[in-house]
Amino acid sequence: MGEIKSTLDPVMERTRDMTLSDEEKTRQKQRKIRRRHMYAHLAGNNIFVKIRVVFSMGN
Repeated sequence: MGEIKSTLDPVMERTRDMTLSDEEKTRQKQRKIRRRHMYAHLAGNNIFVKIRVVFSMGN
């Protein structure tokens, strides 16, 4: 019987020699930076919401 391959094995075999173009690399970096800024912004908003809740409970 042959070896049973995982789902990712055929994908990894087919994409082994593929590389990203410089343009694709730049685009991925930009997306990563935008995602970080978005998460930082959301985290900052979450802190302000918690602060407002704490202060509103004291009144």
